[in-house]
Formats: sequence, C-alpha cells, structure tokens
Amino acid sequence: MPDLFEETQIKSLTLKNRFVCSATWMGLANEDGSCSQKLIDHAATVAGGGVGLFISGFASVAKQGRLMSRQLGIYSDDHVPGLEKMAAAVHGAGCKAAMQLCHVGLFAHPEKTGLEALGPSPMTAKSGSQGKAMTKEEIAETVAAFTEGAERAKKAGFDAVQIHAAHGFLLSQFLSPYFNKRSDEYGGSLENRARILREALQSVRAAVGDEYPVLIKINSEDFSGNGFTVEEMLQVAEMLDGDGINAVELSGGTMLGWSMDNPKIFFAPALREGVYYRQAAQRCKEKISVPLVLVGGIRSYEDSLRLVKEGVTDYVSLCRPLIREPQLIKRWESGDRRDSECISCSACLFPGIRGQGVRCVQVGGYRKKKGPLRFYSGSSTSVRSKVAIAESLEDALGERNLDCDLIIIYTTIGHNFEEVLSEAHRLCPTAQIVGSTCPGVIGRNGPNESMRSLAVMAVKGPREGFAVAGVPSLVDVDSYDAGRRIAEDLKQQNPNINMILCHPSSIDIMPAEKLLAGFESVFGPKVPVFGGASLDSIKLITNYQFLGDKITERGAVAVGFADPTLELIAKASHGFRVIGKPFTVTRSEASRIYELDGKPAWQAFVERLGISELTEPFKVGVFTQLAGELPEELWEEYGSRYIIYGGGGSLRNKDGSIYSGVSAPVGQKLWMLQRDEDGLSKGI
Repeated sequence: MPDLFEETQIKSLTLKNRFVCSATWMGLANEDGSCSQKLIDHAATVAGGGVGLFISGFASVAKQGRLMSRQLGIYSDDHVPGLEKMAAAVHGAGCKAAMQLCHVGLFAHPEKTGLEALGPSPMTAKSGSQGKAMTKEEIAETVAAFTEGAERAKKAGFDAVQIHAAHGFLLSQFLSPYFNKRSDEYGGSLENRARILREALQSVRAAVGDEYPVLIKINSEDFSGNGFTVEEMLQVAEMLDGDGINAVELSGGTMLGWSMDNPKIFFAPALREGVYYRQAAQRCKEKISVPLVLVGGIRSYEDSLRLVKEGVTDYVSLCRPLIREPQLIKRWESGDRRDSECISCSACLFPGIRGQGVRCVQVGGYRKKKGPLRFYSGSSTSVRSKVAIAESLEDALGERNLDCDLIIIYTTIGHNFEEVLSEAHRLCPTAQIVGSTCPGVIGRNGPNESMRSLAVMAVKGPREGFAVAGVPSLVDVDSYDAGRRIAEDLKQQNPNINMILCHPSSIDIMPAEKLLAGFESVFGPKVPVFGGASLDSIKLITNYQFLGDKITERGAVAVGFADPTLELIAKASHGFRVIGKPFTVTRSEASRIYELDGKPAWQAFVERLGISELTEPFKVGVFTQLAGELPEELWEEYGSRYIIYGGGGSLRNKDGSIYSGVSAPVGQKLWMLQRDEDGLSKGI
C-alpha cells in the first residue's frame, strides 16, 4: 500500500515523499526575467517546508512568450547564474528541483515584450483579433526555444524540467480546437494539434539525454466550449507516454477564465470545493505507464492519502495551499493533520499583479472548511428585480441547485423589494431571508452604485448554526434598548452564538456605541458584532431592512452565527483619503457636534471643502466623511490609519450642527476624509 511519505522514483530522480509544489508565477523575478534573491528565498522556504519536489514556475523560454511582469525567464544565458542559486537553495533545503518551461502564446503582452503575440491562430478578444498565426519557421524556433531552456535548466543544476502544455498557454493552445483553427499539419486532427508538443518533447529529450527526467503538465480539459476534452487528453497522454515522457501532471482550465471574467473556467478557480480533476485523473492513470501527478483543489491530508491509496494519482501537487502555508507538508508529517488554511480564493494573485509579489492576503482561521456553515456570494447588475435576485443566487450557488438555508440580501434603493423577496422565497422556499438597503455593492464586476444593484450572501448549514432577529423601527427608540432586545432574541434562539452581523438604520442609532453596548449587555465583550449601517443612495434620508417576507423602514436586522471556526477580520477598504489638518471639536453633545475649531460645525465643514453653506447635505455626504485616528498598533491590522465615524454633510441640522456616527467629546480630533475613487475597491 503506497504511503505519502515513502521514497519514490521518477526516472533517475529520487523523491523523499509524494508531495510536489506545483509551479506558479510568483511575481518576484527581476524585470529582465533573471532570478531575484526574493524568488530564491521563496523557493528555499517552500522547499524547506517538506515537499519532495519543488517545481519553479512559469519560466518563459522566449521573450515573446512572456505574460506577466516580473516573470521568470530562461531564454538567455544571462539567466543561468541566478537559476543556479535557486537550484542550490532548493537542494540546500533538502528538496529536489524541477524547472517549468513555458510560452504563453496568444496571451503574451506586446506592451511588455515589444513583440506581437503568437499562437496557432489569431484569437478573438474583446478588443478584436489578438495575436497572429505562427509560421512553420516560428514553430521550429519555438521548439528550439524549449530545447535551449531545458539545456539551461540542466546546466543550472535543476534535477528535471517540466514542459507546460496546460492552462491555455501556447502548447495548450495548439492542442485545443478553441484556439487552433489551422488547416496544415499543425491543425485539424488531434494528432496534428499535438505535433508541436511532441516535437518539443522529442527535441528536449535529445538535448538532455535519456536519463534526465522530463515531465509534462497538461489539461484534463479546457472547460471552454469547443476546447480540449478529457477524451483528447487521454489520447495525448498515451502519445506522450510513448514518446518518452517521465511523468504527467494533470490540471485544467485556461487563461480564458481570467480574460473573459469567468472564474469557472479559470485554471485557479476561486473557492471551488473538492478535488477538481479526480475522475479525469483516474482515467488517465489507467492509460499511462509513467507516474501521474494531480493538482487542483487538494487541501487536506485525508484527500491526499485517499487519492494515492485508491490509485487515483502517484503524487499530490499543491500550489495555493503552499503560498498560504509553506510549512504545510512538514506540519502534516509531524502528525498535525489539520486541513490547509488555504481557501483557494486566488486573492494571492493580486499583490503580484500590483508588483508586490504573490502572497496570501488572508489571516489564520478565515473561512475554515470544516465549520458547520458554508458561505457563498453572488451579484447581478440586472435592473429587473426578479432577474437580479435569481442571477445573484445562481452566481452564488450555481444554476442547478439553489437550495440553501439562509440568504442575506444587499440592494440599492431602486429595486422592487416585494419582487426581490417573493422571488427569493420562490427559488429557495426553505431559506430564512434577511437583508438591507445599501449605497452600492461590490460584486464580480467590481463596485456598482447604480440605483438597481444587488448582491447576496447565501449560507448552507444546520439551522442550529445561526439565528435571525430584528426590530421594525429605530425611530425615537433608545439604541441601547434596541441592541439589547435584538441580542436577547438571538440568544433565546441560540445560546451558542459567537459572532453577530448587524445592519441598523444609521440615522437612528447615533451614537452607535449605545447599540453595541446593548448587544454586549447580553453576549458580553467577547462576541464580536460587525456589519454596516443601512443608507439609501439618493438623499441619505431613509433605509429599509428585510426579515422573512417583511419590509421595514429605518429598523435593524441581525444574524447570529454559531460556528466556532469563524473568525472576524476587521479590514478597512473604504477608499477615502485625508483632506488637510484635523478639526478639533469645541462644542458638542454626545454625537451632535455644534462647533469645530470654534466655528459652527457646518460652516467649518463646507469651508474646508471650498463650497457654499447652501449646498444640499446629500451632495456632500457621499464624498466626504469625518473620521477618527486609530492607535498606531491597529493601523496594519485594520488596513487604515483612520476609522470613519460618518456624519459630516450628510447629517446636517437646521441650526448648523452636524452628527458624528459615534460620540464626539470636546477636544476630540476629527479628520475630514474625501472619497478616493481609485481606492474604493482596491484589494477586494
């Protein structure tokens, strides 16, 4: 019976266990493609974390074949010294090293390479035709580029090379009829479409010798309509086996998922559950005589062990889990078999895109998979209310099964609330429903502040995992008493609640700390309360809440979660920047501010903006807010130096006073913040 931590062989390569670090772009190379010290350090860290084989990723074999900034290169002899240091660092950490060789083909960026993108055929893109069909001479040059890249990798001390023929990059494009429209010997039949890949493999083999391990990465399928299929993959795998490949790594999906904003067909799908390509791997394993390496969705020791013991794969390949937790394999080997903390959200890519290097942006405990509750989100830009809620639920849960146990709805004020709720009840008849209006939502297509934007959070799990409560109105109601009443209702339903989401009417709870104190009087200080105040996006004078089939105005709703694996992450992303020096509160009563810097508060506020005192408050409040400064030790954790108290122009009184969202004692410093459009959804 195979064991995960037994010694194994791939050709002449001896590996200490069955875990592989799957190759990926890290965004840490130098701009010229050479290997930086940061990339070397990353490789050493992951290699030292316990994997048997580290595959350094996405090394471009040609300048014309680069996609990303700071992408590793292997198309020049000048790259070899840095690669030697990387190979030595991996070996020094007790791990074997392979170099992945890649050409991205049609997805290359001419503005980065200065050269036109090449592929089997031009690709139809949003901006029109993209790239040009390669000539036979260019195909021969590319085969030579893969060969020279392999020779450089071997010279640099790498123990093996991997030819990247997956994910919709050049060799994958030739395999796929979606990309390959050629009518010559490199297009049409599967044998013709596989020709360039086989020529590259045969040329690399001739250059590195029979004993040097050569691996391949191919797709199980493309998931893109008329693309590369599982049946074709099985035939190609057999061809490659016959041509002398030494191991096959199986993946799936393409770059089309990114360029078409369709995460379902992306090769690093976000938040998908389960082992992605298990069935395809099982079939492939039966067809080939060489070891199979499986990547995609493997985040637990149990899944890893099961896949190997049941003969689905010979090696378990991990990518995002090792970005989140480089020491994961060492942890598992020590006996700590908890699942990886990675949630496969793919948010690690965005720091790399911003030039900061790929890294996990989550914190420990975020959405652990073994909790009783599962969360799904979706959004819609449809202006038809029934369509919007249906599309949002389908976006969150998939089209086939909308069954869930709780729906939390966020909508701007233009939708027909009755239609939204009735359609939600029709589609999910057993789900509890809560929600509120808001100034806008952030969905898959970015921020949407139109009058009819809608998003949902759908929750699956046992009814004892949550409770819902609310009050129909906060108008002229003591905020402390309202918070206490909601908390008592939640606790009566479920005494095990450990986190509370609350959406109250912002214009009726000031100062907001009273509402929170009401919750704390029931649950104590250790149960966090989070959420946001409800507002409309017209004149900031009213808001609505939803509880079951009831619609209330200027009330509050809350959801209590009883799931000990949930952890609160207070990370600001408000997209506001400071204007000038802080105000000093010189006269106030609770959250009502009468004077700032010795002047009537509204006068001081509009003078800072350089506008007339006659300006309507709602025209100001959306773009400017008052904020307090957090203690310095909280800046990094919160993601901002300032915490918005609201108020400002949106809540001006006739006597020239304004409201803050919390109490504003005399002497307090308040900063004016102005909305920064570029920063509004940065990092989300």
